[in-house]
Amino acid sequence: MKLNKTTQTSLIALGIIALSTSAQAALVIYDFNNGTGLDNVGVGGTMTVDGLTLTTEDVVGHDGSLDSAGGSHETNIVTNANALGVNSATTPLNAGNDARDFDPGEAWIFSFDQDVELTLLNVSSLDTVTELTISSSAFSNLVFVDGTANDDFDLLNTFVAAGTEITIMNTSVDSTVDDSHDFRITELHVNTVPEPSSTALLGLGGLALIMRRRM
Repeated sequence: MKLNKTTQTSLIALGIIALSTSAQAALVIYDFNNGTGLDNVGVGGTMTVDGLTLTTEDVVGHDGSLDSAGGSHETNIVTNANALGVNSATTPLNAGNDARDFDPGEAWIFSFDQDVELTLLNVSSLDTVTELTISSSAFSNLVFVDGTANDDFDLLNTFVAAGTEITIMNTSVDSTVDDSHDFRITELHVNTVPEPSSTALLGLGGLALIMRRRM
């Protein structure tokens, strides 16, 4: 079947854009190993992987207070597990130390410096009585409950614009602080969202010049 010039032009243009976009999209994995950028830091803590920077906007303690309001809460990397948790300044059972994780009511608020798609969250120590909620103004709440350690949760390629706050919180109804009501974050996977590139623009410009000469 012979394609007319208009159809040929459209297909070529789509091909240029698709090739440019696929070349720039990339999976970025935040692996929260001991000693990385978010270990024992509060508001303003950063972690950069493959040119994508994640910044802590705030940390919520077990009592609901904010680090930014003087709560003195921090994120921390659990030393013996290479996983991210929250250190509340004061919590029941002295839970604010490296032996503890995201206890009920504790939350981590963060953002990215580029547009991203949230793809996967890997956690440990999450059981059937623990509820994990991911919230943002960019999407409807994602709520997870599971009974297996080292769980992978599909974040559905959820788009979040640069600078938009995302909250991961232990929203368990039972506020007991013990090992049956907490979790840790081991990995966060995101895709970068490419902007229209110079390759695509140059390609389309060249195509326009060719078509003009044919007219």
